[in-house]
Amino acid sequence: MVTVNLITAQGSNIVAVQGMPGFEISGAVVTQKLNEVSSASLKFPSTNSAVRAMLGTSRPVIEILQDSERVFYGAVVDGKTDIFGNTELSCDGALSFLSDIVKAPFTVNNKTHAQYIQETIIEQYNNSVSAERQVWFGGVSGFENDGNVDISHSDEYVDTLLLFKEAVEKYGGYIVESYGSANVNPYVGWMKEITVDGGRVLEFGVNELSLENRLDFSEYASRVTAYNGSLHSTITDYDAEAAWGRRDYAYKSNAESSGVLDAEANRICNERSTPIRTIELDALDLHRLGAKFSDFAIGTTATLLDRGFGVNITLMVNTVERDLFNDKNGKVVLGRAAASLTNSLTRG
Repeated sequence: MVTVNLITAQGSNIVAVQGMPGFEISGAVVTQKLNEVSSASLKFPSTNSAVRAMLGTSRPVIEILQDSERVFYGAVVDGKTDIFGNTELSCDGALSFLSDIVKAPFTVNNKTHAQYIQETIIEQYNNSVSAERQVWFGGVSGFENDGNVDISHSDEYVDTLLLFKEAVEKYGGYIVESYGSANVNPYVGWMKEITVDGGRVLEFGVNELSLENRLDFSEYASRVTAYNGSLHSTITDYDAEAAWGRRDYAYKSNAESSGVLDAEANRICNERSTPIRTIELDALDLHRLGAKFSDFAIGTTATLLDRGFGVNITLMVNTVERDLFNDKNGKVVLGRAAASLTNSLTRG
């Protein structure tokens, strides 16, 4: 059952409940993407007057529940009602709230990554908005050995979402948005690497699905050399080399110790030694793999196996699109998000 609630500083009010007379809802699609603002599109028949009344407010905050589980929290950014009284809403997820507030000129030196996001961005934002629009800090992970943050906007005002994105572009990593649960504000976190195992293993080649036509060698490498001055580390995946041939890749690192350099070379080799960049799975694919949409969450990983082609790779969950009224229309996209590495990688 799908439920939509209007969230205000005073509490929540029902806007729609699937099957409830006077509060009907006829469509709901929710899309989450790594490093992007999530979105939702909703459809309501003419018999639902509550949704039309809601459109009289500016960017009203809503939550969407499916069987009592919150699957979306955000703001209505566009709404239209046709001549028959049917209404469609377009919504942006809670991460978009950060664009509502601008920060006065500032300079930050020698703050940790966590201090910068929490003190400079999240606390500044939350102190400026009402309770239903507050976004909680989900923490920072993986930057412990990366030095501190130095960012300056000494002569300009910048909205807090752009500040968050700027930090990610400069220092790497991923923004992860979570909706939390009912009666709890959503939260955002900053992860250098997506390493949380979602617990889902997808095995190809034992059903009607194969990875044969999904291999992409454009970013393949069997040997990765990470270097910084006189320091260097080379990691080789001999299994990949035997299967698909040798290809070298050079990685210019900022690491100042051999241990960190080894770890970076190993990570990049793991990412590139299997020739799969992204893979999109629809509802039928998931059914054949014994999986369902609720098995996948942004900020986690899944494992792909195809013993016939020697594939055993861990991929990030990049996109989850769910049609709450018809699962056949949904999709999951897994990948390695190579775009996030372009600032630090150089092709050898």
